[in-house]
This record gives sequence, C-alpha cells and structure tokens, in this order.
Amino acid sequence: MSADRDYKVGYKRPPKEHQFKKGVSGNPKGRPKNNATFAENVLDEMQEKIMVKESGKQKKITKKQALAKKLVAEALNGKNSAIKLLLPILASEINQTKEVDEELSANDAQIIENYIKRRLNNEN
Repeated sequence: MSADRDYKVGYKRPPKEHQFKKGVSGNPKGRPKNNATFAENVLDEMQEKIMVKESGKQKKITKKQALAKKLVAEALNGKNSAIKLLLPILASEINQTKEVDEELSANDAQIIENYIKRRLNNEN
C-alpha cells in the first residue's frame, strides 16, 4: 500500500485506475492501413490470372499478358490506334536492349580499368 501512497498524480501520471491494464492496447484498432493509389490498384488487377483459349487450348495468363496479346493482334489487323500505342512501347524496348548490348569504347574500357586499379591500390 505504501507504493500507492508514494505515487503522485499529475502531468503524464494518470491515476492508477485510469491507466491501461497490462496486455491491453491503448489503440485496439491499430494503425490504419495505407490506402493504395489508383495506379497500385490497377497494377494489382493486371497481375490476376484469367483463362483464355489460345490455339484451341485453355491457358491461364495474367490480365497484363492478355492485354498485350490483344493490343498486338489489333495492331497486326491494321487498327491505327493500336499501332500508335504499340510503336512507342517497341521503341523504348529497342533503346533499352541497345544500351545493354552496346560494347564499351576503348576509352570507356580504359577509364574503368584505371578506376579498378585505383580502388585496388587504396584497399592495400
């Protein structure tokens, strides 16, 4: 009982009967979940799988793959709007592969070699 008498009630010291009980949270609902953006919702939806019939066989593919197949098929059939959508995608893909496939010039290779030598000398 002497511990109860020594306890001072005041700023940041509520009375014992109003303090949270052990094991009971002061925030039972917890932190609210982060609401996903519209773009995140669309990307999640595009990852869902659907059944499609291809070459007479049932196949399970993502909605993203189905959309790509449909876009390419329409472009091949001569639909101008599909071609306009597809061309920038193909151009960016070609640029990405071109960047990866390009070999280093002699000057670039020399710069990298000098950098590696300097790093190795600094570590010793």
